[in-house]
Amino acid sequence: MKTNIMSTLPTAWRFKRGASVSLAYSLLVCIVALLAVAPEASAAERAKGDLAPLCKPGVTRTPHADFQANDKLLVLPPSEELTLQAGEHVARCLGINNRTSGAMHVTLRVVDIEPSRRAESVLEVVDSYKYGTSSWIQLAQTTLDIAPGEDVLISYTIDVPIGASVGSNYGGIEVRGKPTRQQGLGVVPSIVSQVLVTVPGEKVTGGRVIGVRGPTVLKHGSSGVFRFEYRNEGSVTDHVSGDVKFRSSLGGRVVATSRYQEGRVLRNGARAFTTTWSDAPWIGRFTPTLTVRTDSGTKQVEFKSVWVVPPTLYVLLLIALIVLAIAAWQWSRWRDRRWLAEADAADEAGYADYDDVPSA
Repeated sequence: MKTNIMSTLPTAWRFKRGASVSLAYSLLVCIVALLAVAPEASAAERAKGDLAPLCKPGVTRTPHADFQANDKLLVLPPSEELTLQAGEHVARCLGINNRTSGAMHVTLRVVDIEPSRRAESVLEVVDSYKYGTSSWIQLAQTTLDIAPGEDVLISYTIDVPIGASVGSNYGGIEVRGKPTRQQGLGVVPSIVSQVLVTVPGEKVTGGRVIGVRGPTVLKHGSSGVFRFEYRNEGSVTDHVSGDVKFRSSLGGRVVATSRYQEGRVLRNGARAFTTTWSDAPWIGRFTPTLTVRTDSGTKQVEFKSVWVVPPTLYVLLLIALIVLAIAAWQWSRWRDRRWLAEADAADEAGYADYDDVPSA
């Protein structure tokens, strides 16, 4: 006896003529049920994505199931770039993870961020900045205690003023942690979650590549650092990346390419980018060509030519071989001259003996 497979399914899942609507409804119910029992996103998953969908007004606390102490206070997201219209109101969320072995008393404050005056540092935290957003941000709570292994989500709002400056504006939330009692914990540094807001409008883009520096002599087996600075002369944040290609002076072949890690450069700011070349050929002369990619286009600059020389041991060995070759050549010349002198002396002696023979 054959069994009808369809008869083993629930009635709502059986295919009947004209029952496609019931089937679609059943599928929708199952999907909703699965979503309803889906586990809450872990801290690692939160770190990869946007926390806003998980955030509720006020403070949300979640114990961390697989907690392992590492003496760190983590803040998520480290930075956030938003594009908001003047007059717009949005709600966001800040995550704090206590990875220390003891409870932490945490204090939050809103700060302005400005470009650093040093190219090696991207930004600086200040109390007030011309293009700051600290007055736009309102925190739901500014102090709280966090248990070991606890994840906390704190809501905050951003209210962009009607007369906000067109372009990029910078602020953030500074988080300071302190043990609730003496627990032998080390110093917990303050952390800033950057809130970078761009207000659309008539903007200016572009910048300059400055401070191009690199070695002119590189010993084989060592690493050479190639550095440039990019100065943002626009009104919005610029995202900069690039690479440097090393071209041989013999034939023009590209022998290596080193890439720069992408980074953002704040408006009116400068930032240094570095990369290393560690796999240079044994010897030769090479021309490094820098390509810088920004939001506004591509720029090319050449470094000074680089001479790659062998290591010191090889240089000494090469010098020794050259000295030996010169010495051997000089010795061969001295030997040849001596042989010629001896031959000439023998010839002269032979002629003298011939002259002494009496004639018949």
